[in-house]
Amino acid sequence: MTWKFIENRIGFGAVTEIDDTTAAFPLGTIARAAHPTYGEGEFIYLMGVSSTVAGSVVEYTRSTWATSLETGTINNPV
Repeated sequence: MTWKFIENRIGFGAVTEIDDTTAAFPLGTIARAAHPTYGEGEFIYLMGVSSTVAGSVVEYTRSTWATSLETGTINNPV
């Protein structure tokens, strides 16, 4: 089973949907989603780097929404 958005917004695709050509939402958009096993989570629409994949742990700068990939590990259920 996958994450499903739980907010009523038009245009939300899958949480892990990636489009390299078109911005789906304004950078910094925050949305909540739920997973039947892991519960609810908050997701932020950010500008990724080439090595970022869905579920990656990143650090971001609020003024630019730019990300940098974290090299450490966490207990990530995704």
